[in-house]
Amino acid sequence: MRFALIALTLLLLAGCANVFINKDTQEITYNEYLNNLPKDALEDFKATAKFNFYEEDKVISGKINWSSKNNQDIILILNPFNGIEAKIELDLILKNQNIKLATDQAKNKKLNSFLEKNQNLFLMRKFIANPPLRFSNETKTLIKYENWDIIFEEINPDQTVKTIKFKQKNIELVLEFVSWK
Repeated sequence: MRFALIALTLLLLAGCANVFINKDTQEITYNEYLNNLPKDALEDFKATAKFNFYEEDKVISGKINWSSKNNQDIILILNPFNGIEAKIELDLILKNQNIKLATDQAKNKKLNSFLEKNQNLFLMRKFIANPPLRFSNETKTLIKYENWDIIFEEINPDQTVKTIKFKQKNIELVLEFVSWK
């Protein structure tokens, strides 16, 4: 009886241990990333994502509606109640951006600062529209680019991004895409 109880306990512990194993992270260089891009980059699309923006001990959550057509992107940043926090227009050819922020900016100062840095949105666009082909959903893929860690956590079967993280020093932006068109 004691042997059966010990064996059953060991089997339960071994079975439950697999549930808590994290996905491995595969690090690739930026050059490897460039060599493993799809032949056709995602150009005209509409996507919706939930986001969490972490800055030290603060979290800002909301939704992003991102539409791209004819090298012009429009990004709407929405708060959890679907109120517009920012409207951003990107010109992909001229590399210009135009940001219109909501009137109450004090509470989202760090997020707004992040959005206003010109290279940040173009960097996000580059990696969101071009996930690496060699990606496996069994592992996360980490790319170090300039002073950023870009982590692809999940890719949809149609090679669109499902979950991606942008990390830098004390900030992190997590995007979880819920729809692509």
